[in-house]
Amino acid sequence: MHSFSTLARLAALGLAVLLPSAHAQLSLAGSTRGEFTGSDSFFTWINNGPVTSTLHTGIPLLFIPNTSIEFTGDTFTGLGEGDSFDLGRVKIRNGVTLFDSAASFATMDLYLNLPSNGVLNHKLTTLTFAIENTPNFGFTPDIFFIGYSAPATVKVDNTLVDFALTLSDEDYLVDGQWIGELKTGKVDLSATVNFTPVPEPSTYAACAAAGLLGLVAWRRTRRASTTA
Repeated sequence: MHSFSTLARLAALGLAVLLPSAHAQLSLAGSTRGEFTGSDSFFTWINNGPVTSTLHTGIPLLFIPNTSIEFTGDTFTGLGEGDSFDLGRVKIRNGVTLFDSAASFATMDLYLNLPSNGVLNHKLTTLTFAIENTPNFGFTPDIFFIGYSAPATVKVDNTLVDFALTLSDEDYLVDGQWIGELKTGKVDLSATVNFTPVPEPSTYAACAAAGLLGLVAWRRTRRASTTA
């Protein structure tokens, strides 16, 4: 019994050594960018850039600016297990446009770049912007909503990286945020990362071999004890 217990401890120790220690080693560094993909209004103009991207929508009333949504990406470094980081900032300007010419919704893909980790243009999520436009007479505020799809997991080395997204103003997610005519609203996006080690096939093979050797040793020990 003592020999078997010792072998079990050794096998458990061997498995622990073989499994990757991603939590202690992996560190992420990179940047984010947004790419607007369209809206439901013909009167929409998009300018996507490496850092800042902008969507303008609606026919401006005289020389007054139309409605716009701007996303500015961010950079980060030294990101480890359980850390939070900034994804970027959304700035919404509620312009004055001819009624029913501005979009009621728009979409933007949010990309993650981790060049030092070998990951480029990973589509993390798609943001959806919904707008409840109101008549401009009386300068009634419009209501803006922001939603996002489930963040996509990315594999870095032998680790799966998951993301949990948050908005600095949760009203955009649920009830919507009122923004007055010619006023601007801002909201920051952030995420928390979680690491899950994924052993390589060679690690599984090594674990199986270690288990087989342990079983053989245990049987030999048991046979010797019976003979004695």
